[in-house]
Amino acid sequence: NLDRSLTLDQRAMKLAEELNDPNLIAQSFVGLANDRTRMGEYAAALALYDRALEIAKGLGERADPAPIYMNTGAVYSFLGLPEKALDALNEALTIYEARGDRGSAMLAGINLPAAHAANGRHAEATAALWNAGDQGRRRGGTARAGKGWGQRWRWSIGRAVLGQR
Repeated sequence: NLDRSLTLDQRAMKLAEELNDPNLIAQSFVGLANDRTRMGEYAAALALYDRALEIAKGLGERADPAPIYMNTGAVYSFLGLPEKALDALNEALTIYEARGDRGSAMLAGINLPAAHAANGRHAEATAALWNAGDQGRRRGGTARAGKGWGQRWRWSIGRAVLGQR
């Protein structure tokens, strides 16, 4: 339940501040931002994600800013700001690809087609859609009915974003 999640995240922040642990503080900001996102309080969520990102960048390799960028991209999409969503999602994708994290790169990549399509960039949406599918296929694994990850992602995202199979 959302109220319980918010209460627990507020307690986590208080403890992180008492411990004066920047990594825990950044993680607590992310938890609180996630709560605000689920509550539809997008401006508050973005402010919290920005604070988390600022701390994470200052921690260097001890923190991972990529998920923060992904969450920020989602919020910008909710707000109807596809250009900012693309910037954030591309930051996440760049980080994941640089460290060879194909699974997370695929997750970042599957959000790009919707942001491109919302910005009227259908050619880029289609290219991002195929790239996400290829990332999924390289990741391995199979989906229900024997379809591979790549095929499943292309089909489901393409249908939702581009109105086609």
